[in-house]
Amino acid sequence: MTKYIVVQCLRIVGLAKKLEKDRLSVLETAKVRAWEIESLKAKLEEVEKTLKARDNELLDLNGASFDVTARAREAWETTEILRGKVANLEEALASSKLEISVTVEVEANFKAEIAVVQAEVERLKGGVQRLEGEMIIGMRPLCNAQPSPGYYPSSSLRPIKFSDGYSTLWGPEHQTISPDRNSVTIWLDRNSGSGFKSNRAYKNGYFGASIKLQSGYTAGVNTAFYLSNNQAYPGFHDEVDIEFLGNVAGNPYILQTNVYVRGSGDGRIIGREVRFHLWFDPTAGFHHYAILWNPDEIIFFVDDVPIRRYGRKTEATFPDREMWMYGTIWDASDWATEGGRYRADYRYQPFVSRFTRFKIGGCAAGAASCRPMRSSPGGGGLSAQQYAAMRWAQSNYMVYDYCQDFSRDHSLTPEC
Repeated sequence: MTKYIVVQCLRIVGLAKKLEKDRLSVLETAKVRAWEIESLKAKLEEVEKTLKARDNELLDLNGASFDVTARAREAWETTEILRGKVANLEEALASSKLEISVTVEVEANFKAEIAVVQAEVERLKGGVQRLEGEMIIGMRPLCNAQPSPGYYPSSSLRPIKFSDGYSTLWGPEHQTISPDRNSVTIWLDRNSGSGFKSNRAYKNGYFGASIKLQSGYTAGVNTAFYLSNNQAYPGFHDEVDIEFLGNVAGNPYILQTNVYVRGSGDGRIIGREVRFHLWFDPTAGFHHYAILWNPDEIIFFVDDVPIRRYGRKTEATFPDREMWMYGTIWDASDWATEGGRYRADYRYQPFVSRFTRFKIGGCAAGAASCRPMRSSPGGGGLSAQQYAAMRWAQSNYMVYDYCQDFSRDHSLTPEC
């Protein structure tokens, strides 16, 4: 099928090129004939002026000179010949204009046929992408099952009610809280998105929630669960992100983790993105996602499996100011899906994300004393079993690591 389309595309492109060449030739001929007509019209006007002058002479001479009459007759005959040529050229010009009109119509038909073929090519490309997405998930070795991390930090905390830990930040008309106050649903449509924010600021801690994402076409849609102090330090803020980047139907979501340190959108921002596919369908049910932020490390968890550890190597590359926890859904079409190639399509609205089983175990900003939550049973960082689980996630499902992107200036990210 693809070979047929390529052949058809080449045939149509060849015909279109020949058509364009013929059209330009006709236009050039028409221009030449139009110039000839204008030249002949000028000559005709000159002859008519001469005839008029001769007529005046004839009237003055009152028929006295046979020679003048003969010359006048010759001039009239020349005039008639010229008028005949003008008529012929005007007819040829009209014919050329008709040829141009037909050429334009045929060209439009060929362009329409090319557009149909191009649409079919794009449809087939989409099918190939869906197959590639299925292969990413379906071709994992059966023996490569998710390993046990050995420690489940989420189990050490009890869920809290949404209203006990969070409040609506924006888009209240695009947000519903469950009757038991345990869950919240936020959605995006062409009018607005929505977001919520923790009631307190924290200087470190564990922040988790079980999240279910929307299936189908979600390109351009960003569902985020993240720490930030942008409202306290606008233009110079810190941020730790878990973001779910939507995709075209059939392709997997991308989970993006990111860390900003004293950055902003004014050109000083330095992203530290690491992206993953997931080993399950995040639209089929709820899964637990969490950020553990301690004074010496930041760890990202998916169902208690550590997928990324960001350590404190220097003060300049690690966030240490108080932050709030946020949950949002918004239109990030300019960059979220393949760098902005696919945008949010509001024919599929609303785009819905659901949050439940919120867990917070942290040191509130301003607390006199607080013990940071540990990342492993023994404390002091991840255990060997947790590191093994993290290597499994990264070797099988990591699709981008900023430290391995050699097109970037790594002098700005010394932790690499």
